[in-house]
Amino acid sequence: LLPRSPRWLVHRGRIEEAREAMRAMRETEEEAKGELNEIIAAAENERPKVDGRMDDLTCRLIVVGVGLQVLQQLVGMNAFMYFGPRMFGDMGL
Repeated sequence: LLPRSPRWLVHRGRIEEAREAMRAMRETEEEAKGELNEIIAAAENERPKVDGRMDDLTCRLIVVGVGLQVLQQLVGMNAFMYFGPRMFGDMGL
C-alpha cells in the first residue's frame, strides 16, 4: 500500500532500497542523495553503542531481584500474607 520509509530501510541496513525510495520521492538526484546522507548520519548517531555485555550494576540488580523473588517463594511469604489475617482472626487476635 505505502512505500517503505527510507529511514526505516536505513535502520535495517537496506541502503540501496532506501536510495531507490528517496529517488521516487524527490525531484532531483542531488536532493535524494543529500537527504539520504542526512538520514544515514542521523541513524549512526541514534544507534546505541552496545558491546553485548551488561554493566556491573545492572547485573547485580538483576541477581538481587531474582534472588529476592526466589527467597520469597521458598519462605512462603505469599501464603503468609494471604492466610495470615484469616489465621489471626481465627485465633482471636
